[in-house]
Amino acid sequence: MDNLDIFKKVLELETVIKAYFEEINKQGIWIFLSCLSAFSAPNMALKILAFVIIGLMLFYTLYKTKAWSLAGSKSFKDTLSVYQKEIENSDIQEEYKYQLKSRLKYLEENYFKFGWRSLVIGLNFYLGMFFLACSLAYLIWN
Repeated sequence: MDNLDIFKKVLELETVIKAYFEEINKQGIWIFLSCLSAFSAPNMALKILAFVIIGLMLFYTLYKTKAWSLAGSKSFKDTLSVYQKEIENSDIQEEYKYQLKSRLKYLEENYFKFGWRSLVIGLNFYLGMFFLACSLAYLIWN
């Protein structure tokens, strides 16, 4: 693989991961509003249908992002590992290898390790999903 390709791929991965998390954060607001709307359905069958549609729409919206197509059948963390190996196996100068690996480490620590930083990055999404889970639990047990 060409060294320039590695730089382009790492920068593209960084861009699409950041865009992906911005997108899911926006979707969190719509998840919350959709759940509230689903409860306004007049009967249980329509409420269940509304929640199924919410799930399908959410999955489709996230699936069509460039981050999913870039990762392919791998998880995002696996994709980071593949890029890490490509950097290691390349003939790039050590200084540039360090910079590229630092970018990948930043992505992993800030976006894929659950903690305060990842919670802040996706707060709307996590709150929306929590409300969706609570709504589904309420719907099932009542």
